Amino acid sequence: MISQYIEKNLILLDDDSLDRQELFQKVALKLTKKGYVKEGFKEFLNNREDDYPTGLELGYSNVAIPHGDPSFVNHPFIMVVRLKESIIMNRMDDPEVSIPVKMLFILGLNSGENHLLILKTLMKKIQNEAFINEILNASSEEGIISLLSEKTEGKEHEKN
Repeated sequence: MISQYIEKNLILLDDDSLDRQELFQKVALKLTKKGYVKEGFKEFLNNREDDYPTGLELGYSNVAIPHGDPSFVNHPFIMVVRLKESIIMNRMDDPEVSIPVKMLFILGLNSGENHLLILKTLMKKIQNEAFINEILNASSEEGIISLLSEKTEGKEHEKN
């Protein structure tokens, strides 16, 4: 399920953004140019992150899962960003606490049902330290796609 929303051109490896605003500007520009989102996506992401932070403190590596409103999404996507250096984000469960984040999964989905299923699947996977380490050490966009497909679809099929 997740692999249908991830494309090579939506993976940023070792991005050099220095803060959330710079990263969201870069992400929104790329997504807008490619037709994935409408104008205003960057502002929405920043405002939503201010109101409802998405940082997750996992102990081994912190992750954030910012997600856009369906009204801004033209074509559903999952964008994966691995940063060179961590940026500061606030915790989802304690918005007053800032944490360094090096990996982001930016969701742009327009189906409520799929949105919840994908979010649930991602949340389960990112709680696996080995999974996060593999993504942090992947050498290519294809490697990230393969890991996400293998670590999500593969496990789902095993249950069936």
